[in-house]
Amino acid sequence: MAANPTYRVFRPEIYSDYVKMEFEKRLVAKQVFEDFSDDVTGGGESIYIPHIDNLAAASSVTTTTGALTDRYVSDTRTVLTLNNWKAYSLRFTDFLAAQVGKQYNLQKGYGQKIAYGLAATFDSALLTEARDNIQLNINDSTTAITSTDCRNAMALAESYSIPKEDMVWIFNPSSYYALLRSTPIYDASVFGGGNAPMATGTHSALFGVPLVKSANTPTWGASAKTNFLVHRRTISYAIANINGMNSGPRLQMIKGDGLYSRLVGDLAYGVKILDAYAGVKIKSSE
Repeated sequence: MAANPTYRVFRPEIYSDYVKMEFEKRLVAKQVFEDFSDDVTGGGESIYIPHIDNLAAASSVTTTTGALTDRYVSDTRTVLTLNNWKAYSLRFTDFLAAQVGKQYNLQKGYGQKIAYGLAATFDSALLTEARDNIQLNINDSTTAITSTDCRNAMALAESYSIPKEDMVWIFNPSSYYALLRSTPIYDASVFGGGNAPMATGTHSALFGVPLVKSANTPTWGASAKTNFLVHRRTISYAIANINGMNSGPRLQMIKGDGLYSRLVGDLAYGVKILDAYAGVKIKSSE
């Protein structure tokens, strides 16, 4: 039996908007790093991002001749390639597909699961790229994170002239709550420091820098947690515009060649380190 791609139990042109919203709600790292998705809304596989180095000290001009010392420009570029395509495919017999198609809440539940899985995959890709390529490190994998580690990370970042106003903390939840055992952090949370009292159960900032938590932070080695203090231009990414879906995941029901259909959610994207010295990795045993 030939495949019939026009058969639909769900309504993708309506349902996909919900999936994209659910996808966005689940993302943490995407909100932090540099988004180049608009550059591929009309198609394309690679984005060329110029990198302009900071200039060293100005050279002196000879007062008698006005002679200048030239510096040869040797700046580079980063190539961001959309080379990742991830998908979930759920198979339903025609009988089950007909039942699901009549129950909006059940449709919504499957859409949530697909959106959640794609969001976790994408955020994990961003944070793994950060772990593997950021060159600045604090702490080791055998001790828990402390406020001293965080202060050291701030000092290291500022020594590389990373603008504080554009930095963000990304903590693994386990590391974040281990950090609360550190007396200065705990005292600040109890007495209103860090932009949130202990009663709310979380901080919104640490040392004046916004703070987010993500369970998708990758491990360091076998089990150590990886946390980050990053500038938004540390990592670049782009989400492909698949089939006019406006840089988000796509959801469709596709008729198979038997008495079944597949509910398929897919996402195409690229992730690339942009500046390996625009962030700091903070390891923690928990």
